[in-house]
Amino acid sequence: METNKVPKISGFAKYFTIAMALVPIAIAIWLITIVPAQDAQGRYLVLVIIVALVFLSSFLAPYMIRVSTTQFSVEGVEQVALFKGGRFWLTASLKWQSVEKVSYKQLAYKLFGDNEVISIYLGCFGDYKEVADFINGKLPKSAVWG
Repeated sequence: METNKVPKISGFAKYFTIAMALVPIAIAIWLITIVPAQDAQGRYLVLVIIVALVFLSSFLAPYMIRVSTTQFSVEGVEQVALFKGGRFWLTASLKWQSVEKVSYKQLAYKLFGDNEVISIYLGCFGDYKEVADFINGKLPKSAVWG
C-alpha cells in the first residue's frame, strides 16, 4: 500500500462499535422504567443490574468511542477522547514525527508522544494489514517499540 493513501474506518465498524458502547446505557435506562413495578426484592435486583451496567459502560464506552473515531492523515492521527483532562469531549491528536514510543498487542497499537496516548484498534478497519503497513510507514525511525 502506498503511504499517501490514508485508511479510514468503515462506516459499519464505526457505528457498530459506538452502538455496542451505548447498549449498556440503553438497557439501564429501560430497566429504570420498570423499577416502580417491582416488589422489594425485584427492585433491589434491578437496581444492582442498573449499577453494574452503568459501571461497565463507564469503562467501556470511552475506549470504544475513542477507537471508533480514529482518523488518519498524512500529518498524523487524531481521535475523540472522553473525560480527559477534566473535559467531557476532547480531540486528541498526535503528529507522526512526534511519536516517541509504540506498543502493539492483539491488533491494537498505542502511540505515545507529546503527552498524548492514541489507541488504534486495527479490527475497525477493512484490511488491517494495509493499515498496519500505513502506520509502520509513517512512524519515525526514532520511535521506541515496547
